[in-house]
Amino acid sequence: MNSLNTAITFASSIMSLDMPAIIKDLWPAANDSTTSAKELTSIISLGLSVIPFTGTLSTVAGVAKGVNSFVDLFVKWSDLASSISTAMQAYQSAVSKSLDDTINAGLDDSKTGVKSHAFWRWIPRRVSHFTQTDMQSEITDNLKLRSMALALQGLKAYIYRATGDCFNANNDPYKFCATINGTKWEYFLMVGDDFAQDVGTKLLGYGLKPAVFLQGPADCLDKYGVQLFTPPMLTSSECVFNLPVCTPGSTDNIVKSIHETCQKLALDV
Repeated sequence: MNSLNTAITFASSIMSLDMPAIIKDLWPAANDSTTSAKELTSIISLGLSVIPFTGTLSTVAGVAKGVNSFVDLFVKWSDLASSISTAMQAYQSAVSKSLDDTINAGLDDSKTGVKSHAFWRWIPRRVSHFTQTDMQSEITDNLKLRSMALALQGLKAYIYRATGDCFNANNDPYKFCATINGTKWEYFLMVGDDFAQDVGTKLLGYGLKPAVFLQGPADCLDKYGVQLFTPPMLTSSECVFNLPVCTPGSTDNIVKSIHETCQKLALDV
């Protein structure tokens, strides 16, 4: 239990160090009533998922339910430290309750017993030593990706995707071309009806490749069939950086603009 609390605290400390500067850079006028607070707990989950044993332990029954008491709140970007602290406390409380339920339940209880959880298979194995340095190197990149995505989601940025010949001789930071299964696709980073050149330039400055922030969200949508803005699995890196993807079909006429067309498709952009 102490190790779990240490891991949660450490993940939160990394968030406190890296997130504020990223949010301020990409979304200077951040809105305090836009982003669900559950996004902060999802980042903590990313941190736990890279640690042997705690990654599976963090999925035990009751954790999600316990943290859900926090999801009706919004991230206070103007006081991010307070929001991160609240998320950390909610997560620690949920984990504590889950472990108590497991300890107090019968071994074979189908809902809370030890044998009902994935971490049962870890017991006979030797878990290798995992240091804070290991955790920091694993979580920092994903943390930055999630922070950038949250900022751009708040900014109402989105990916516009279309088929057809694609050229980017100028290497514009808001555009990417790819051929998938013989089909040529072009991807654009948009805010409203504008190509988000400044945002794309900043993302490149953070070391992101266009394939990650332009094609990546579309690949996530194609794989899962729905818009997923929170990573679907704690142990998966897919969808860590995600934005709404607008792909008008042949029957979706451009209304007055690309932006209005995408809004017509029920995208929050």
